[in-house]
Amino acid sequence: MIPVNEANDSRGLILIVDDDIRFSHSLSEVLQQAGYRTITCDSGPEALRIVDEMREAIDLAVIDLVLPGMSGLEVVGAIKRRPNPIKIVVTSLVMRELYMEIAKTFGA
Repeated sequence: MIPVNEANDSRGLILIVDDDIRFSHSLSEVLQQAGYRTITCDSGPEALRIVDEMREAIDLAVIDLVLPGMSGLEVVGAIKRRPNPIKIVVTSLVMRELYMEIAKTFGA
């Protein structure tokens, strides 16, 4: 069972993929206060497993582009190749402009 952080009156479910636990926790709290439910994970493979199990329920994914073992760009590409891909927003503190342009070509 995948743990989903619940908001009282949910506006949707957002998957947060970031290896910075403090950032993902803070983002999750802010989104929950805004009425969203959240799922957090810290790796690309785990994110893809969650997407495969819960794709119909996930409204948006927020994905860090720099992840250990599998880049955020690989995760974005893998999600976009699946049927009925979910919407994606990417984050990065490293080489932000270049990564953002590349991420757009992947469908983020």
